[in-house]
Amino acid sequence: MGSPTPERDDLTTEPVTSRTLSLEELNLFNTLALNAGLDPVHRQRAQQHAEASCFNCVYGSIPQHIALAVVHAKTQLEVSSLAQKMDTITEKLDQLLSTVAAQQGAAPQGNAPIAPATVAWACSPALHDLIHSLANRLILSPNVQSYTAVEMDNVWLSQSLFSSIKVSETSTPNVILLAQFEMQPAEWLEEHLPHHDHGIQDVVGTRVYNTCIRNACKHAREKLHNLLLVGIYDVKTGEVLDVPVPNLKSLWYRLTVTHIQIAHRFSIAGQHADANSLWANTDSPTWARMAYLRCEAVRIYQIGRGSSSIWACADTLLNKLRLKGDDYTAAFLKVVYNQDAEAFNFMNFFQDLTVQCNFKLPSDEEVEAAIEPME
Repeated sequence: MGSPTPERDDLTTEPVTSRTLSLEELNLFNTLALNAGLDPVHRQRAQQHAEASCFNCVYGSIPQHIALAVVHAKTQLEVSSLAQKMDTITEKLDQLLSTVAAQQGAAPQGNAPIAPATVAWACSPALHDLIHSLANRLILSPNVQSYTAVEMDNVWLSQSLFSSIKVSETSTPNVILLAQFEMQPAEWLEEHLPHHDHGIQDVVGTRVYNTCIRNACKHAREKLHNLLLVGIYDVKTGEVLDVPVPNLKSLWYRLTVTHIQIAHRFSIAGQHADANSLWANTDSPTWARMAYLRCEAVRIYQIGRGSSSIWACADTLLNKLRLKGDDYTAAFLKVVYNQDAEAFNFMNFFQDLTVQCNFKLPSDEEVEAAIEPME
């Protein structure tokens, strides 16, 4: 992500290569955009594209460039809509598979001897609430190794978001899990988790359990992604916001009617009376991780990809940082945090920042220059 200060190399210094559409051209654009059914976001992108395309073209080709800009935006809108529909279908399919799996676990198979009737394992309301609570809390942890993947380059990630939530039925109960229920005894876990019968694992129950965790992770990712775009883009209305982008401190703890901040949305504000108190009790790795995720969210938003792309990109970047080592990781996060603090200072509007910043991740050269020399 670039910085808004004129001294930075990533500041746009080249002359403007777009122009405002004339009244006749604007009327043509409005008609085409209306017929295409563009929402406000894609309408704005189409107009920007048209203004840039028409800068150097001859008069006769201007309508063609305007039409192409609208068609391009319409295609982006349809792809985005399709991605949202696929997410909804996937979620419903997960729920259906969970139900079918539970029913299959209770039904006798073929001509096999009928065993005594048993109740198929299902996620209890208490365990469901616990899993979602853990997902909402752990997704904010700087120790999470990945947000969607459970392994990278054939290496199992023990602190992936999924693995951090799951409790192995054959190992010592997870300390975080027990803490959520005020150190409930192990009997509670035996009651609510899939069972082992004479050493035999409940395969169907475990599959349903894993699906419950994946759904909780997905919902936590979606909520955090929406919050990272506060002050930039309203996911519900599809509007680009005309308000100053909040700084990380305000995003972490902000008590306004129009926006729900991360700390309260994920129930971690605790007894802190204000943003300064909460911020002072939040460690720097958490600040840096949130700054990176916001940078990634803005970067993905700028290039028009779906909401799922941010987490795949984050998993890839975190894997790269692990391979680069601690010094490189610390320097990378330091650069990203400083850029976030400079750009998003609660005074700058995002539309103004798009002119001054390229919102790219730091290059290897920038990171290496920020590595503190060993004494």
